[in-house]
Amino acid sequence: MKYIFTFLTLVLISYSSFAQNDSCKYTLVLNTTIDNGWFGASVGINTKSYANKYAISNATSKTENFNFYLKSNDTLRINYTRGFNDVGNSYSLFNSQGLLVFKDGLYPDTGLVYQKRLRCSDCPIVQSVFPTNIKGVTAKWNWTPTPGVAGYVLKYGISGFFPETPATKIFTTDTFVTIKNLEEMTKYHLYVATVCTNGDTSYLNGPFEFTTLWRNDVGMYGASRPFDACDLGTETVTALIKNFGGDPQAPIKFGYKVNGIQPGIPDIVDGLYTNVVGKDSIAKIDFETLFNFSNVGEYTITTWTELPTDSDKSNDTAKIVITHIPTFNTLPISTNFESWASGWTVDHTSINSSWKYGTPSGQYATNAASLDKGWFADLNANKNELSYLVSPCLDFSKLTKDPILEMSLLYKLQSPALWVEVSKDEVIWTKLGAPNTGKNWYNKSDSTWSNGSTGWQFASHVLTGLAGSSNARIRFVLKGDKGMGGIGLDNINITAGPKKDIVATNINNLSLNECGLPSDTLKFALTNNGSQTETAFNVSYKVNNLPPVIENVGTFSLLPGETKVYTFKTTANTAITGTLSIRSWANLALDENRNNDTTGLKYFNGGLPLPLIETFESGYPKGWSSTSNVFNVGSGHGTSSNVIYAAMTPLNRLGEFTIPLYGTVKSGQNLKFDYRIVENGAILGNLSSKDSIVIYASKNCDNQFKKLLRIDSLSHTPSIQMKRMSVSLSDYVGSYIKLKCLVYRNGGTPVFVDFDNINISDCALPKFTAKIDPTLPTFNNGKITIDPTGGNLPYSYQWSNGGNDYKIFGLGVGTYLVTITDALGCQTIASFNIGINVKTIDQELFENVTIQPNPNNGHFNINAEFVKVLDNLEIQVYTLTGQKIYTTKYRNIDHLAIPIDLNENGSGIYLVRFIADKNQWVQKVVVAK
Repeated sequence: MKYIFTFLTLVLISYSSFAQNDSCKYTLVLNTTIDNGWFGASVGINTKSYANKYAISNATSKTENFNFYLKSNDTLRINYTRGFNDVGNSYSLFNSQGLLVFKDGLYPDTGLVYQKRLRCSDCPIVQSVFPTNIKGVTAKWNWTPTPGVAGYVLKYGISGFFPETPATKIFTTDTFVTIKNLEEMTKYHLYVATVCTNGDTSYLNGPFEFTTLWRNDVGMYGASRPFDACDLGTETVTALIKNFGGDPQAPIKFGYKVNGIQPGIPDIVDGLYTNVVGKDSIAKIDFETLFNFSNVGEYTITTWTELPTDSDKSNDTAKIVITHIPTFNTLPISTNFESWASGWTVDHTSINSSWKYGTPSGQYATNAASLDKGWFADLNANKNELSYLVSPCLDFSKLTKDPILEMSLLYKLQSPALWVEVSKDEVIWTKLGAPNTGKNWYNKSDSTWSNGSTGWQFASHVLTGLAGSSNARIRFVLKGDKGMGGIGLDNINITAGPKKDIVATNINNLSLNECGLPSDTLKFALTNNGSQTETAFNVSYKVNNLPPVIENVGTFSLLPGETKVYTFKTTANTAITGTLSIRSWANLALDENRNNDTTGLKYFNGGLPLPLIETFESGYPKGWSSTSNVFNVGSGHGTSSNVIYAAMTPLNRLGEFTIPLYGTVKSGQNLKFDYRIVENGAILGNLSSKDSIVIYASKNCDNQFKKLLRIDSLSHTPSIQMKRMSVSLSDYVGSYIKLKCLVYRNGGTPVFVDFDNINISDCALPKFTAKIDPTLPTFNNGKITIDPTGGNLPYSYQWSNGGNDYKIFGLGVGTYLVTITDALGCQTIASFNIGINVKTIDQELFENVTIQPNPNNGHFNINAEFVKVLDNLEIQVYTLTGQKIYTTKYRNIDHLAIPIDLNENGSGIYLVRFIADKNQWVQKVVVAK
């Protein structure tokens, strides 16, 4: 039994080894970005012994993997069949070692897209391939040792070359190699395989992409000194020179300017760096020529290098802005930030700071608290922020009582947090206050402003412990993540505690009308920041450029520390189309801080600005209204994406939805939308003589709705497909428009009424670039590829030859027209000419050329000598149907001798194409097996 067991083991081992070499596992990964993307689409996998088609079967699935085994030495053919809505489709095929064999998408090519003889290999693939030193003309690569192999083979070429084609090869037994004689600033692809002791080679692992550097490229990395400071005088400017290129550099000329003024820098003594700066190295340079920064304010420091052989001038210059920060020692210290940043700076230790001085972006604040400018932070800008907005230098050495910090604060925060810290020495910082220890001071128990939302509000707190300090500073600390809110700061005032100070907190109007009201009520929030009760003072408001309104508050009174709302007796005209600006201010006699007396409100009045583009993919649109239990937004009943739909039943016979006000309508704009009526996804719905869909429109908020379009049994064509409708808005040009859709069903079978892609938009005509490949003289293989931009996705195409894709191929000589239509129905028509290259290079550039043997069995050699060195040469091999099966590229070549292997392809006539610059030469090759 022992011998029998041994024999059976050997048989099993031999059979297992044979099976492993005979066939190997492949994995096909299908992906889509949209529901039902693979409906009607498929990837065909075909060999001599295997054939199958694959698609994602679940309508809502976005990816699916398929495993199968293919035999070695069989020819694999991959075909893609176009679907009904496959613009988001892509797929990838991986071999048994997890390496990519082929991929395509988004919007894959159709037909036969891949053909190659398979090879199964048990040789382990190389792992962890990584670059260690990329230079201008060399590149060093390393990889992790693979146990039990005899060596490694590398193939490399210009990015995009096919690894199966002849290319530069390197064999080594080391785990590193230095590739030489590369081109500067050129993208390459590298493939690496192991060579086993039995002579077998693994699958090629790659491509590993790398880009060479310029050999000569130095530039400025910025100035590192001086920093923002309160005591700047005549200072040394320190610059950082970086070698961005591959070769060491010396000497390097350099210089600097401050606010456009260039100090006299002697080249030999101060303007020439004579030491060597190596690759990726940074040299720190202290200019011996000093500059006077003693005046308070901002300074722009510009530094630059001058290297005659520099290949990239874009990084030669760098700029930084520093501030000589003022020192304040007399109260009050007040600013509304209108003239400049007032010495407030973002500390250089901040991480991913989003603080910016100026006017607000509009996402979280439409206006500053008082006039136009302030400090704002938009946390949509940066991730993982920890930043510090630091005050000017504060000398409180003469104070015996702690001063008070006052400010206008706006915050709209989720998880990020904002708090205030103070310091006596700029080394030790402590958090200022706790919730409710000041006015509107922190809203969270951890002593931060977070997870809340306010308009502009007045906040204040005693600067605890800072009295007597000669080197005090205040900073706002912001910590948070991207996309989580915004902050505004304005009207900062440091005071000993005023006796008389009225703060204008905010102003609001009561009208909810989209266009405002001719007689609107204004409410003015005021805070008494003084120490005595105030009454009988004047308040004012102004709307846009209308005359100001002035009122006395009369018996309206404010106790110290109290905030109350005053309602203006004189109504305001807010029915003004366009940007509405309301500014309001208090005028208290002997007010000690005028910077906080004014507040404002700014917004776009008269509805939303066009264009209106609604696809419902984000759910129910904000501001829309509809009949409850009738209209909903969603998918189902045969829809591949979200629509707004009415479920009409005997209980729900009438429904409507209303679109908010948009404007203003321009000449030539239309209302466009898709609609259909179905019983479910597969059964179309009909309209009876009493059923209807009616679109109404009103102008400029008059709510006088007039019929714009009626769809009834006479005008409706039953279909399960959406029908595109377009309605002229010529009667509404120059006006705002509000739309309402009313659906009436008199009874009968329940139906769904679907609407989608509702828009009013200018036709921003789709733009495009096009790549045109001329046809060869011997067969039709011309190709046109469109790359559209502008307009609105998705695009559709209609070619004069019947094509409906963004690219058409197999073209002969002639003119081809295409109509590009975007999602809004906007169209661009273009024409292209496919020509034939009649200029040949055989007489101009060939000394001699031979293709031998010809005919052949699939193996032949190309030998060529050229009359001059060719900058670029490409050799391609095509089938007679125009399929490119081989390509290779060369640079700076005057002769070649290369073998070509077409053994994977069948017998027949093939075309070898030489391309040098814009010239070509074609030779037929006959393969007879």
